[in-house]
Amino acid sequence: MTRTGLEINGHPLPAALVDAVTAGRWRAPNRWAGWRAFGGRPSEVHLYGTVEDLERENRGWPAIAATVFPGAPDARHPPGDLDPERSVVIGDRGPDRPLALDLRTDPPTVVRFRDHPRPGWSVVATSVEELLRRW
Repeated sequence: MTRTGLEINGHPLPAALVDAVTAGRWRAPNRWAGWRAFGGRPSEVHLYGTVEDLERENRGWPAIAATVFPGAPDARHPPGDLDPERSVVIGDRGPDRPLALDLRTDPPTVVRFRDHPRPGWSVVATSVEELLRRW
């Protein structure tokens, strides 16, 4: 579900993300289950918590994602790849470790870039709603 009017790079954002951002709840999780989902330590997770942050971080994202964050389909660690033109970066776990919405699915999945077992993208949550429930 999306809320009209709030788009990043021409993509409407999921209503749950818009609601969390506007309510000030789009920030690193409190509970361990939330941290574990990101594959990092609490101090590493940074979510882009304002509309301005999301807009700024997504300027040039498709070109950056296409060249800096490789991936290939991976059945063992899905999805493995990310279509830069059909994604929105929503946070990071430190330098060169983005978190994104994979807009190829409905609802969009939340994914993270991983370095091992080989570079690629892994699902963190099947939706923004699922991710927020963990926190």
